[in-house]
Amino acid sequence: MVRRPEKRRSSRASARFSVRFQCLDEGLETVEYSAQAVDISNDGLQMISTKRLNVGSTVLLKLQVPVEISGSPFSCMRTLGRIVHLHGPEDGRIRYGVAIGRIASRF
Repeated sequence: MVRRPEKRRSSRASARFSVRFQCLDEGLETVEYSAQAVDISNDGLQMISTKRLNVGSTVLLKLQVPVEISGSPFSCMRTLGRIVHLHGPEDGRIRYGVAIGRIASRF
């Protein structure tokens, strides 16, 4: 197996927490889906969901990051993300790599 060079610029923290998201590319901005984040870094996260998305899709993420990761009691946030890769499906679930921008707002 050939290993690809690491593209990440920041370290990841392994954590499981809930993510809610909307796929903005589908024009269904009011439909919200759930996912499970499995790790997070300053510029991305990996999430698992049964919702099928395409690489390049734009998503609005609603995160409730654990205080142990965020370092702040204000760990609920909203941000835009872009699907950069996917793996699966396995057991009907797909693992997505999501590049995230700066935090859009706290809620």
